[in-house]
Amino acid sequence: MLQELVAHIRDHRLSTAEVADCLGKSGALAGVTAVNRGHYRVGPVFWAYAWQDSNWTLHEQIQSAPAGSVVVMSSLLGTDRALIGALTAGYLLRHRQAAAVVACGPVRDTHRLIEAGWPVWSMGTNPVGCANSRPAVAPTAAQLVPGDRFRQALAVCDDCGVVIVEAAAQGPELLERLVAIEQQEAAWYEAIEHQGRSTFDVVCQGR
Repeated sequence: MLQELVAHIRDHRLSTAEVADCLGKSGALAGVTAVNRGHYRVGPVFWAYAWQDSNWTLHEQIQSAPAGSVVVMSSLLGTDRALIGALTAGYLLRHRQAAAVVACGPVRDTHRLIEAGWPVWSMGTNPVGCANSRPAVAPTAAQLVPGDRFRQALAVCDDCGVVIVEAAAQGPELLERLVAIEQQEAAWYEAIEHQGRSTFDVVCQGR
């Protein structure tokens, strides 16, 4: 089902807003925005994490990032340091052939990311990056729980942000809602743009 949903969303170029609506107005990664505008990416999620202000684990994990995946990375301890910079983004996008890079935290080397025009999303910037040393201890199972939402998930990324479709939300019902919302948006556009009807009548009252 995951690949079917990825193909449908990508082929119909459904926006993060439309997908979020189909998820009951949920799924967005709060605070994550596009570093470079104009990109649209959809793909299965590959999750990697930084730990104890070090991105050692992240660098180790992304060696296995599959081609076409949306690499989502986060810090288990919520560091405000940059998770990655241009070197890591370039490795993922050019050599691992990831579809997109999504940092649930800051990035750095922003001028290089912009110059390259890469499909990168982040929660802002910070010139101070994580350490590259091996953490003294590994995270516990409880500390890894934040990554559960990304297992077998898919991500939709555009200028509005990033929406995660978790495994539990994937199924024929979601596909039906995705088809329906595309038809609804087309009908609303026709009624408002071409017929001049009010947004209140069309959107709120369903007339």
